[in-house]
Amino acid sequence: MATDSPQPSDEYSWSLPPSDQSECPLFSTIPGELRDIIFDYALSEYEDTSRPYNEQTCYRRPDYHAPRRIDTDLLRTCQAIHREAWFRPWTNAEHVFFLTSGERRPPRVTETTQLQPVLDKIERLHGPLETSHIRVFAQLYLLEPGENLQRILGMRHFYPRCVTLTLRHTDWWNWEYDEGLRIAARWVDYCRLPRTVTEFRMELETLERKKPQAEEIAKKMVEGWQFTRTDGVQLCADAKEVSSIQPIEWSGKSTWLGQRWIRDENRPEELDYIVKTIVWRPNPSAISKAKQAEQTEDMQDGPVDEGEETPDDSDAESVELKRRAPDLQAEPRFGRGIGGLRVLKVDDLKGAEVPPGTSGQEASEKIREWKEKQRQAGQAGQQDSARNRVWAVRGQMMGRLRRLTGQDGDGTNNG
Repeated sequence: MATDSPQPSDEYSWSLPPSDQSECPLFSTIPGELRDIIFDYALSEYEDTSRPYNEQTCYRRPDYHAPRRIDTDLLRTCQAIHREAWFRPWTNAEHVFFLTSGERRPPRVTETTQLQPVLDKIERLHGPLETSHIRVFAQLYLLEPGENLQRILGMRHFYPRCVTLTLRHTDWWNWEYDEGLRIAARWVDYCRLPRTVTEFRMELETLERKKPQAEEIAKKMVEGWQFTRTDGVQLCADAKEVSSIQPIEWSGKSTWLGQRWIRDENRPEELDYIVKTIVWRPNPSAISKAKQAEQTEDMQDGPVDEGEETPDDSDAESVELKRRAPDLQAEPRFGRGIGGLRVLKVDDLKGAEVPPGTSGQEASEKIREWKEKQRQAGQAGQQDSARNRVWAVRGQMMGRLRRLTGQDGDGTNNG
């Protein structure tokens, strides 16, 4: 996530001495509780629509049409406001991370190496400061080992209350070949949520026609998966709550990375998606047990806050032995195809001059006709080229013959 929020500094430099603002109604009349509401509203983030994301990408989606930013002009108005609200851009923002390959994320994203120094400074200036929400978009090949997600969750002085993990349609294994949804569970047992987390959410996005698969995976997650905080508290999912959450439905472009996925189109150049949400919350009895355990001994299982080392590759065997969460797989329900063709290349669509809004079947036919014309034109060109070469060789041979017989260009004998 890219915002224009200020970087905390160890000391503030002001040209004038601070004022108590006793004559300002904002401080002399309005209670602090109302000022909090005002500051939260003024320092909330929004999409910068002047810099929209390309529609033909994997990362443009609902609520993510453009980079997000926070206007911080309010903090520059006076020292009193700055002292009282300098940290709110941090707490109000949704911090977004991408565990994906480079082409599947925006050009500018948050990295833990950039964020850790900020967290350290906030801790020094303010003390522990909770953030409302973080979101992680993850491809399964980067999520399932667990180490990559743990680098985010295990940052020092990182205290989120809600963590959302989103799997997009293109993040599932072998989505290109229309395989059934599946996910390995090593990361579930490996990762430890910060002790401040009161809600962990997973969003399972897939094509609308694969909705039964997403629901099957979600049901198995509710039954078999639990998450653990650094203080030992277990987070569980409630089947009734999950079933009451209506799936999100949205439509997006079928073209990205230079290919149009006609196999999955519901309408020309559009795909319909569904997003199934599962929520895990702390088990009340586990909270009380964890508090008792903290008084007697330190937690032994998994990384904790304040920079405790996370498991590394050398711990893989021990992690496997402790596994409880099962790997999950849904029965495949293969969708329709168009003559076995999955995609059309954007370069071919441009070459064939296929108009926007053309159906996949018509577009593929136009490309086929265009390629046939290209082939025929290529063959004709090869024939013309061969014919020209023959005439060139013939001309060379005739020239040599004339020189040998002593004839000039008009056929007379100069001997």
